[in-house]
Amino acid sequence: MKDKRFLLVGCWLGFVLVAQFLKFSIPMGEQAASLSCLAVALPLLAAFLPAKKSLPIIGLVWMVLHLIHPVPLTMGIPTLLAALSWQYSGKKTGANWMMHLALPILAMALFALAPAGKVAWPYALYWLIPMALYFVKASTWTRALQSTFVAHAVGSVIWAYAVPMSGAQWLGLIPVVAVERLLAASLAVVLVQVLSAVSVRKEGIANNVAPNTI
Repeated sequence: MKDKRFLLVGCWLGFVLVAQFLKFSIPMGEQAASLSCLAVALPLLAAFLPAKKSLPIIGLVWMVLHLIHPVPLTMGIPTLLAALSWQYSGKKTGANWMMHLALPILAMALFALAPAGKVAWPYALYWLIPMALYFVKASTWTRALQSTFVAHAVGSVIWAYAVPMSGAQWLGLIPVVAVERLLAASLAVVLVQVLSAVSVRKEGIANNVAPNTI
């Protein structure tokens, strides 16, 4: 069991180290959809290990990486919450309810109260997605979507209060967000399947929720 755990963490760390150098942009008219592979890969360890084991490792790796790279405006908060989303998604716990119902509602309210929120409120409707998925059977795909939109909600609220943007600018990002989040969720599913193959028997993963009790 410990050998599997070390192999899992080693493979995950390899993904993270490579991902920090990968970022893709897709032109979309005057905007561009971008995908930060690091933001996708970093939270994934929480899909396999309990929070008391995965979150300290994720936090330590995040701090080491940002000794080299600039610390982002969001201070890694979306990454932490994305990890917690992976940890609790699909479980019958209060934490699942808090992450995927209460948090998106709070984010929508805070965004609506931001300077540009009165005009750009449709932008926040994306955060209905993790709420809707709370009520369906969990799978790797639904967990990936919940995680990426939880991170998106928190990051967007931070930006809405810290960076001056007009309502029109926020509205113009709506189609861009769709592409970004679908790409992020798709990449997360691929990486989780690879890590699952490393950590569990084939019959234990199929199309079910990725384990987090190794």
